[in-house]
Amino acid sequence: MWISKRLDVSWPDLAYGLAGCVVGSDRSKWANRVEQLWSPAGDAVACLSVRSGFDLLLSAASFPPGSEIVFSALTIADMPRIAEEHGLVPVPIDIDPATASPPLDGLVRAVNARTRAIVITHLYGSRPDIESVVTFAKDRGILLVEDCAQAFAGRAFTGHPESDVTMFSFGPIKTATALGGGMLRVRDAELRGRMRAHQEQYPEQGAGAYGGRLLKYAAIHVASGRLAYGALLRCMRWVGVDHDQVMHRLTRGFSGPDFFTRIRRRPSGALLRLLYRRLCQDGARLAQRTTDGEHLLGLLEDRVVSPGGRVRPHFYWIFPILVDDPPRLIHALRAAGYDATEGRSFDVVATPAVSGEQDNRAALEIMAHTVFLPFYPGMTAAGWEGMARVVKARAGKPVRVRALQPLGGSDSQD
Repeated sequence: MWISKRLDVSWPDLAYGLAGCVVGSDRSKWANRVEQLWSPAGDAVACLSVRSGFDLLLSAASFPPGSEIVFSALTIADMPRIAEEHGLVPVPIDIDPATASPPLDGLVRAVNARTRAIVITHLYGSRPDIESVVTFAKDRGILLVEDCAQAFAGRAFTGHPESDVTMFSFGPIKTATALGGGMLRVRDAELRGRMRAHQEQYPEQGAGAYGGRLLKYAAIHVASGRLAYGALLRCMRWVGVDHDQVMHRLTRGFSGPDFFTRIRRRPSGALLRLLYRRLCQDGARLAQRTTDGEHLLGLLEDRVVSPGGRVRPHFYWIFPILVDDPPRLIHALRAAGYDATEGRSFDVVATPAVSGEQDNRAALEIMAHTVFLPFYPGMTAAGWEGMARVVKARAGKPVRVRALQPLGGSDSQD
C-alpha cells in the first residue's frame, strides 16, 4: 500500500534531533543562527509553529475587537479560529480553481473600513503571483500576510519581499520538516519587536517533550513503509478503526481542548537546532519533486482537474484532483494499493453572519470534490502509472468548478 504521504525526514535527521535533546541545545544561540540563516536582513522570527507565529502576530498587532481579517476562503485549519480568539472577524475571499488563489475583484469586494489584514494562502505547493494584492494592500495601509506553509522549496524564496509578514511551516507533514517550527519574516521592526517580547513570556518547549515527539514520528516513519503500512491498515480495518482519522490525529501538530496553551510556547533549542540542519540541506530532492509532479500531471492527460495546476512555479507538496464522487474513487484507489484521502487539514472560512454575500462557494465546491493522491519522493514511476490508470478509469466525468478572474491576470511569479 502506498501511504497518502510520507514524512519528509531521514533517519540521520531524527537521530540528530534526538542528540540535541540529550546533550542540550542553547535556545538563544540556535534561534539567532536559524533566524540569521533565514533572513540576513534580521527580520526573521522563529516560532514553535505557524499557528504560534500567527497568534503572536495578532497579539502584537492589537487590532480593535470586531476588526476584520480577510482570508483566502480555503486555508489551513485553525487560522480563522486564532483570529476569532483575538476578537476578530474572519472574512473569506473565494478562490479560483485554476490558480487556487483569490482574484483581485474578490478582494475588492471583501475589504472595507473594518479590514485590518489580508491573509493569502499558497495552496498545495503552488506559488501564485500576488503582485496586484501587494499593491492593493499597500495603497490602503492594510497588513498583508503570506501564509506559505505549503510552499517551501528552499531558502531562495522566503515570501514576496514587500509582504508585511510571511510565514513558513516545518511541522510534521511539511517539506523539510523538523517535526515542528515556523519561520516568519516581519518587515516592521516595531511589530517584530513586540512579537519577540511577547514570545519571551511564553514557557519553553521542554527537550523531553520534543524528544518524545521525535520518537513518536520515528515510529510513524517505520510504519509508513509499503509493507508495514499495508499490514497496519488491514489490522485497523479488522477492528473497525478509520485509519484516515487515526493518521490525521497522529500527524496533526496541535489537537485537544488546550490548543492555545500548546501553541503559546517558545521552541526548544533542540527543535531550532534540527530546523537549522534541515534548512541547510541540499534542495535537489525538491527539484526532483517538481519534475515528478509534472510527470504525474502528464499521466492524467487532462482526465481530471488539479486545482492550482496552472500555477508556475509549482512544487507539488501534495497532489489534489477534483472528481464527481470522491468516496468511490478513494475506494477504487485503496483497493489497488493507493491510500488516497479527502484530506482533513483544510478549512473553508465561513461567511460572517453580518455579511449579505457568500464568497466561499468555489472553495466549498473544491473541498467537496477533492481527492488527494499519494505523492512523495520514494514512489516509483510504475506506482504513478498504476495510480493514473485507476484515476482515468474510475474518476467519472471531469469536475469543472466555476472559473474566477485569475489573480492579477497572471499565473506565475519569478
